[in-house]
Amino acid sequence: MPFDLLPPNLLDACKVVFVVRNVKDACVSYFHHKQLTSGYSGDFKTFAHMFKRGIMYHQPFFGQVLGAWQRRRHPNVFFVSYEEMKSDLDDVLRRLCSFLEVSITDEEMKRLKEAVDIESFRKNPAVNKEQEVPAQGGKTFIRKGIVGDWQDHFDEETNEEWDEWIHERLSGSDMPMTFKLDN
Repeated sequence: MPFDLLPPNLLDACKVVFVVRNVKDACVSYFHHKQLTSGYSGDFKTFAHMFKRGIMYHQPFFGQVLGAWQRRRHPNVFFVSYEEMKSDLDDVLRRLCSFLEVSITDEEMKRLKEAVDIESFRKNPAVNKEQEVPAQGGKTFIRKGIVGDWQDHFDEETNEEWDEWIHERLSGSDMPMTFKLDN
């Protein structure tokens, strides 16, 4: 939910963890999600166009993300990107524990990392939604969990169009967006 639709005193009453994913991978993930959960049968390019126009549920993307980014320095907001988690999960978990004022032992950290691993998600019925969203045609609710899958979906024209759109939307903001990770 965008902050603008949440109670105005929310940050006075509780802590908020806001996770953002780069917009291209978010679109790809949402495309596969809609195919599986709503039976979307159109092609990716059409879907990406609708996503970019903000005419889908949970849209517009940048309205939500930039609203959270503006609040990132509030003491009750923990703003993190999926790409940060994929790049250095240990650091993100340490910072999150500090934010939540939770002490964690090395053994607990190890178990936590195992619990949030994508393979654990695939095996966990509370996460994989296999009861609510049965696999269809080899597609499951938990997909790849990688950064950069957009490269397998965006053609050159769509990518150039999106790069311009992203630049426009992030103009005036210092919010970084990572589209590939160095391995």
